Order: sequence, then C-alpha cells, then structure tokens
Amino acid sequence: MVCEATTAQDERIRISAFSCLHEIAANYYGKLPNYMTEIFNISVKAIQGDSEDVALQVRLQSVKCTACSGIWALPCNGNCKLAL
Repeated sequence: MVCEATTAQDERIRISAFSCLHEIAANYYGKLPNYMTEIFNISVKAIQGDSEDVALQVRLQSVKCTACSGIWALPCNGNCKLAL
C-alpha cells in the first residue's frame, strides 16, 4: 500500500508515502531484504523523474541515513531514518 502511494497523482501523498516508507524501513530493516530491489527502484524513479519536492524528500532521507550510518562520522542519537 505504501509503495503504491509513491506513485499517487497527488504530490502530497507521494511525499508522505516516501516519509512513511523510510520510517517503516528504519523500524523493520531486518525484514526488508525481499523488498529492497523494489524500494530502490521506486526511490530512483522518484529522484530522476518526479517533482523536485518528492525527489527532495527521497534525497533528504538519504542524507539522514548516510549521516546516521557513520559514513560521515556523525553521531546518530536514535533519530536515524533509512534511505532507500
């Protein structure tokens, strides 16, 4: 349902869907391996072809994840969101 909402006609729904998708991934990452290819494809499609606001939502979550994963050596205080 959330993945389908990432392609809704209403931009606000698409933005909210990506926000929800990232929250789900952050909380259930260990259960997502079977879905990672589809989530990745959805995210790339949004970054490359959706409105700037939707693409920005995906990119913002990516930056949060990168920072929290230690790649940039920034501390994560439990507010990490997974970017897909």
